[in-house]
Amino acid sequence: MKDNVYENKTLNQLILLFGIPSILALVIEMLTGITDTAFAGNLPRIGESALSAMALISPLLSVFTALQTLFAMSSGVLIAKYFNDEENRKSSMIVGLLMSILVSSIASLLCGIGLTSILQIIGAEGEILQLATVYMKIQLVSNIISSVGYTMTCTIRALGFPKAEMVIITVAVVVNIFFNALLSFGFHMGIQGLAWGTFISELICVILSILFLQKKSMLQITQKINLVRVCALGKEMFKIGFAQTVIQMLGGCTGFFVNGQLLHTGTTLSVAAWSIAQRIYMILLMPIVGLSQGVQTIIAYFSGEGEKEKVKRISSMTQKYCAIYGVIALVIVVLWGEQLLYVFGGNSEILALSQTILLIIFSGFPLVGIFYINITLLQVTGKEIASVLLALTRQVFLVIPLLFLLPTIFSNFGLLPIIGLFIATPIADCAVVVLSIILKKRCAYEQK
Repeated sequence: MKDNVYENKTLNQLILLFGIPSILALVIEMLTGITDTAFAGNLPRIGESALSAMALISPLLSVFTALQTLFAMSSGVLIAKYFNDEENRKSSMIVGLLMSILVSSIASLLCGIGLTSILQIIGAEGEILQLATVYMKIQLVSNIISSVGYTMTCTIRALGFPKAEMVIITVAVVVNIFFNALLSFGFHMGIQGLAWGTFISELICVILSILFLQKKSMLQITQKINLVRVCALGKEMFKIGFAQTVIQMLGGCTGFFVNGQLLHTGTTLSVAAWSIAQRIYMILLMPIVGLSQGVQTIIAYFSGEGEKEKVKRISSMTQKYCAIYGVIALVIVVLWGEQLLYVFGGNSEILALSQTILLIIFSGFPLVGIFYINITLLQVTGKEIASVLLALTRQVFLVIPLLFLLPTIFSNFGLLPIIGLFIATPIADCAVVVLSIILKKRCAYEQK
């Protein structure tokens, strides 16, 4: 391509150019989920049940998002990697889009077939089950639309237009908030209005992405690709995106375990409190995730060009930025965490427990950025197995066992078992950061 933004900027400029729009896009997009939760908690008569319903289905929605990530993010990585190879760049765009549609359609179909059973298994019953069912039926269609929009915005970023990606996502989120308020409160559609608001916003995202790519003459969806090439690119994308998908999917699965343990040791109010605290955790985590995603594209480009020194420098610089931000986020939670909680509504008992949860899960937050950047570096530079190992270690070998072990230990010492559930997060974060540093150094040593 004639205008190669990767070569026309310094490394710091590239980190800012790709990182800031990616961060803002994710934070703004995260506001969609927060808005849904906040609106749900303030719905007349059913606010508490709606809030609990949103909390219970949150892990399920996380699984949907994880599956979208599998080919959306990896297609963006390949587009950046093959930036100067027009044929492979266009093929990556088409295959990524096709694979995203296929995976999200299968996920929605399977979930739709057993929706009631799935919701009952994760603890929904009575009015909560009814509200969750209404919301999820619409989300099954939104999931497919969302996967298309996600893949297209990742493509736009990889092609060198991160600001355009941010604008498109911002417009979609504004549309979501507007229709949430209009449909849920203006037309009194309740939780169904929240679901339709999300659907409309996802559709707007797809339409704007198509219009932008057409304007730039980059919507190459008519190019013919043979089956062998489709399979080869699909396999390469799967290897790249698998680690990130595992992280998000296991995060969703962990949410099922947390909700189950909370219902066992506490009440539905505990589930609602956990959901609120998790929302704040996720929105403050988004700058780290966004920066890692923005840098992922840059690393992919220079990795494809064989410039290892630049890859190393970008990784080191980004880790420093993430560590500084992590400390700032922790200070914000300690000083103003209580004020952040009030936007979600709910009774005083829920808010009090949410504040306790927030302080606990943020205790290891300054180290989280190191984990995300290291895993990004590993998956983009051909060390997919190491990145998957890190993801599995955090969620499967650390978090899940601790969720069952710590409440028992706390109970034996006369402490509240429910607190043990929340301490699992910072313990796992600290342990996996150490492991990620070890793996990164070992992989770097093997490359010499």
